Amino acid sequence: MIYFISLYYIIFLLSLVDFYYKYRKILSFIIILILSLFVGLRYGNKDYFNYVLFFDQTPDISNFFTVLFSGVPIGIVEPGFYFFNSLVKIFTNNLEIYFFILCFISLYLLLYSFSKLHKNYLIIFLIGVSSIFIGTYFTQVRQGLALGFSAIAIMYLIYHKNKKFWFFSIVAFFIHTSAIAIFILPLFRNIKFKRIYIIFIPIALIVNKLHIDYLLLNFLGSILGDGHIADKINLFFFSGRENRTISMISGINILVSFLIISMVLFKHKIRKEINWIDFLIWTLVIGLFYYNIFSSAGEVAGRLFREMTILMPFAIYFTYTSLNVQKYFSYWLLSVVIGIFFLYYGHAGEGFYDYESRVLF
Repeated sequence: MIYFISLYYIIFLLSLVDFYYKYRKILSFIIILILSLFVGLRYGNKDYFNYVLFFDQTPDISNFFTVLFSGVPIGIVEPGFYFFNSLVKIFTNNLEIYFFILCFISLYLLLYSFSKLHKNYLIIFLIGVSSIFIGTYFTQVRQGLALGFSAIAIMYLIYHKNKKFWFFSIVAFFIHTSAIAIFILPLFRNIKFKRIYIIFIPIALIVNKLHIDYLLLNFLGSILGDGHIADKINLFFFSGRENRTISMISGINILVSFLIISMVLFKHKIRKEINWIDFLIWTLVIGLFYYNIFSSAGEVAGRLFREMTILMPFAIYFTYTSLNVQKYFSYWLLSVVIGIFFLYYGHAGEGFYDYESRVLF
């Protein structure tokens, strides 16, 4: 618990000085440095030892491609992650430094992409960190790295640089297969989100009760055979079915539905700050569908949702400013409250989006 208390105390202190614009780059570096030290110096839990095993399994960079194309799998995770480990091994075999580098690069990529999308990127980044840091970078660090590359890909898509989008999204996919979730985004980049489309919210919630994931699993299993991706799908579904069923009125469904409605109501006001507001809304809507399509397998739902809603901190920020709440409720307190929300529904770090089985009422 001391980790969590210390972390949010640091976020509180750093967000207090967010308004000193000329020091923003220095503050950004300090934030990433401190958060990465939290990860690098931690110890324990099942995921930690799994990543230690993955790191030990990784061949040196001089032998990496020989082993990769030998026909014998390096291990059970994606080859891009093993390649990253091989690059780290050029400099060190120290586990603390390894986790530090892994987290630092992941957070830097996320912050860099945010910095290219809005002038108040640091407070938006802090909002995002409050919601994903403990679950992602303490337990699911591999997807944390993939999220960084996915964020860069989405940034380029917003600026209509499609080739760079596909390059970074494929890199993310080879680090963590959940990045496949963002492959659909180019179809929605230029589609306006009309108010009538709010109907997608109740549709997504109804999908929650249809258990489409069972049919989807059988379909994917039939076309993928016994390959690596099929094994991953099998693992996620059957490891998650027993106790990670998502409720229609889960906290995340309520939160995202509220954000979508807020974005639609304040769209003209928000458009003065960003011209990609429609795209932002679409990412939330698609994320809501991902989350509820896999209602019987929370592990899959959480991972796909996390990839699709990388920009959700922007939606929280714009909802916050559009309602003029900052007059009464400061930014740092917003970060802390969001953090408490995700800690409560995430069982204090047992895994991000493990709260899907919990309901608000």
